[in-house]
Amino acid sequence: MTLHILSQPPSHSAYQSCLQHLSPQDTLILINDGVYALQDPLFSAACKSQQVFAIAADTQARGVATKRKQTIDYDAFVALSCQHSPIQSWY
Repeated sequence: MTLHILSQPPSHSAYQSCLQHLSPQDTLILINDGVYALQDPLFSAACKSQQVFAIAADTQARGVATKRKQTIDYDAFVALSCQHSPIQSWY
């Protein structure tokens, strides 16, 4: 199972590429402007099967609500990175 790390907003081509490459057993972490995905109505539909996490500091800094998805801190980010292979970053 792959860990995907998305740092781009829905308007960026990396966002669309990331969503196209997600498998049901994959995990996705939203970082930086990637947390804006939580405001995209299509995002929830595209990520129903995956575990999705958002960096809490990034959601707070951007004023993004996180009702449906779980927020994590940087320690949890590192732990998830150690648990998954391969890791795909979308910048």
